[in-house]
Amino acid sequence: MSAFGISVNSVSPGFIETPLTEEGLQNEKFAAAIARNTALGRVGTSEEIANIIAFIASPEASYMTGTDVLADGGWLIK
Repeated sequence: MSAFGISVNSVSPGFIETPLTEEGLQNEKFAAAIARNTALGRVGTSEEIANIIAFIASPEASYMTGTDVLADGGWLIK
């Protein structure tokens, strides 16, 4: 927290399964390309991203500020 009690953190998700991505994931070639290019070999879920957000909004993350949490399943390292 800053001197004003405000922490600023963000989450940068990778490809997440949502109603907006459902149609694309039904395309087998597209889904396979996402899995092939993600180190964990799959898309993420909205619940996984929500868990990260819940943590950075919780008191357990009280010493964390100015941080971006990259949650891309290893897309950038692949």
